[in-house]
Amino acid sequence: PTGSVVMQRREGYREVLKKWLQFQAGTQLVWKNGEDVYAANQRKMSALYEYWCFFRLLKIVGKLFAVKTEEVAAKMIGKGADGLSLKLKEGCAITLDGTFDSGRQGARYRRLAVEFCYNRTFSAKGKAMSWTLPMRPDYTLAFRPMGLDPEEAAENDLITYVHFDAKYKAKDLASSLSQIGKDEDADEDEGIAAEDTQLKRDVKRVDILKMHTYRDAIRKTGGAYVLYPGRAKPHLYEPYRKTIEQEGIGAIPLLPGFEDE
Repeated sequence: PTGSVVMQRREGYREVLKKWLQFQAGTQLVWKNGEDVYAANQRKMSALYEYWCFFRLLKIVGKLFAVKTEEVAAKMIGKGADGLSLKLKEGCAITLDGTFDSGRQGARYRRLAVEFCYNRTFSAKGKAMSWTLPMRPDYTLAFRPMGLDPEEAAENDLITYVHFDAKYKAKDLASSLSQIGKDEDADEDEGIAAEDTQLKRDVKRVDILKMHTYRDAIRKTGGAYVLYPGRAKPHLYEPYRKTIEQEGIGAIPLLPGFEDE
């Protein structure tokens, strides 16, 4: 009896009711776009890892930047003939809004509008642009002063982007877990330094170079980072001259089952 006052208010009962409602909602949710990636094989694990990283980042971003649960539900869940349907789809853009309040007073007080974007395209035209070819990072965080719309902020150089790309290139899940910390790839260039060889054990060199592409091509990019299924420490690099516009490049391990490490 979901309308029962006891079920809604009494300690213990209300927690059970909440979990039961979550279970009921979950069993009614249809994800047609995810049917192509359920099987754990070579061609589909990369897409499944990309989806998993989206929800992992969403959880982190939601806590840091006050993304409302109601907005997540409104933008990601639709109602159709088959019931509730999850809209998440590889290549389909989703943007969620949040806020950041520094909590400080005076000159250091900062209140920012935050956007968490999935598959946002930065075209060769417009304010939010790539100056060469269209770019589409898997995930983008956009920061701008509160009260300015995105176009106005971009036009006045008052917006900063941070990009993330999920990279999963293992043949299968078992080989990925067994190869963590091992170097199975030969050096792509004899001139690669020893520290780069260590890097290759965790994330591919070509993926770091892709982050250079995002940072250098997309206007007002503050950083670009690889997300990969590993357990090594994050690799974070700073440019020769550190500025707000060019904060850094790196690789951050995100491995299912080890999220809290």
